[in-house]
Amino acid sequence: MRKLIAVQIFILALGATPSIAQGDLESLERSVAEDPRDFGRVSELANLYLEQENYQPAEELLGEYVKYDSTNADALYLYGRILDYSDNILEAMSYYMMAIERDSSYWRAYKDLALLYDIFADYESMNRFILLALKVSPVPESLYYEAGYTYDMLERPDSALIYYRLAVDFDSTDSFALMNLGAIWGNLGDVDSARFYTEKSVRANPDSPGANFNFAEIMAMDADTIEAISYFSRALAIESKLFAANKRLGELFEAKGDSAMARIYFEEFLKSAPLIYAEDINEVKDKLSRYK
Repeated sequence: MRKLIAVQIFILALGATPSIAQGDLESLERSVAEDPRDFGRVSELANLYLEQENYQPAEELLGEYVKYDSTNADALYLYGRILDYSDNILEAMSYYMMAIERDSSYWRAYKDLALLYDIFADYESMNRFILLALKVSPVPESLYYEAGYTYDMLERPDSALIYYRLAVDFDSTDSFALMNLGAIWGNLGDVDSARFYTEKSVRANPDSPGANFNFAEIMAMDADTIEAISYFSRALAIESKLFAANKRLGELFEAKGDSAMARIYFEEFLKSAPLIYAEDINEVKDKLSRYK
């Protein structure tokens, strides 16, 4: 059975900071300059810099503050967050850990640390820190998707299903949780459940290339070639770099006996597929050689 894709997108949301006029920004900067030890004003200014994606002054500001007070968990966390946004990943991780050492109930530090482990595909550590965040978060429901994702990546579908369902119970429009529920059921061979959740995912987010691709795969499982072609084409229209859709469209047109269309999509696949997909590339090259 062809494996459906399960995806995730983690966006570290900035704290809500109201728009501020240039004069107000300068006033806040003067206030901080007058009293650089006022963490309330320092954090306000740092978050404003973050909102503006002005990372260097934010890093300098918090770097100076933590030299003064290295025991403030909020300051350590915020400095880690700034480093995170500046792509200083290892340093960010160390400051998140320091924040946790100062305050073991600091759920945001657990969560953001977990998200960084995703970059290194260290899903054991990611899972461990997400579960710690769940224990201390005032709104654990907001972390159910991430917990499900870690179990998904650890190839523990039973646990992943539990947390994805909880995520959907919390937010019925969570298109990623719905899509991944569908992907798990599809990979387990339960086409009806896969269709149910994936169709909901497409409805919740019709512009999701992953959800459209997966729904096309389910239609192909059900031998509904016309719908499969439609949804693979839609996924490709949304995300032109989704090279797997080119291959699947080529295969479907080939099965229909339309070698002209199959050739077009197979050639597009060869143009876009990374070399690490050597087995698929060689398979498609072999197909094309038979068309000559």
